[in-house]
Formats: sequence, structure tokens, C-alpha cells
Amino acid sequence: LDAEEKRCHSRKTLAAPFRERVRETHLAWDTTDGPSYARHIAMRKWAGEKYILHIDAMTALDQGWDDILLDELHRAEAMDAKCVLTAAPLEYNLQSQNVIDENTFEVKYVRPVYGTVEPP
Repeated sequence: LDAEEKRCHSRKTLAAPFRERVRETHLAWDTTDGPSYARHIAMRKWAGEKYILHIDAMTALDQGWDDILLDELHRAEAMDAKCVLTAAPLEYNLQSQNVIDENTFEVKYVRPVYGTVEPP
């Protein structure tokens, strides 16, 4: 990971009131056994919270997403108290930026630009 990506994937970037609500584990992608293992590690961090949320690292969330999910959950609970909300995320394209070699002026590689999401 480059320095910018490491910074973006840390609870240290959160405002102080939220920082202590986040527990994180960092593992190299090639040392795990896939998403089921990741969910297992995440569930071991559960400390009795009323709600938990599993999302992919590159998930983009709309304004008010948390209120929308809670409303959906309450409607589902009205039908069955033991319910789970699940869905596949919508596709989106992250904007990218060319990184130029300063000696040859050729494109060395392309990197994602964090905090910007371009609709598909």
C-alpha cells in the first residue's frame, strides 16, 4: 500500500468521537483465505453492539446511508424480529490519475484518486 492508501484505511483519520468505535485488523490480501475468513476475523471483534455492518473496502456510501439502513431494518423487524439485511453493492468507477516518470515523461502507472467517485 502507498502512504495515501494506508492513511485512508485507518481509524486514525476519523473524528475523535468515532475513532474509539472502530476496531480494525490489517492483513495482506495474499495471506488470507478469502472473504469468509475476513468475516470470521471481523466477527471475533464483536463486542455486543446492537448493529454490525460488513462492507467491501471500496464501497461508496450515499449521504444518510445509516438512516436508510436503520429504516429498512425496522421495517423488516416488524415482519420478523430475527432478520438480516443483505445486498450486493452497485457498480461504480473510481477516478484515476496518471503518475508520470519525471525523466521520461511517460506514464509509470495509474493510481486511484481517493475521495472521488465517478458514476458508471
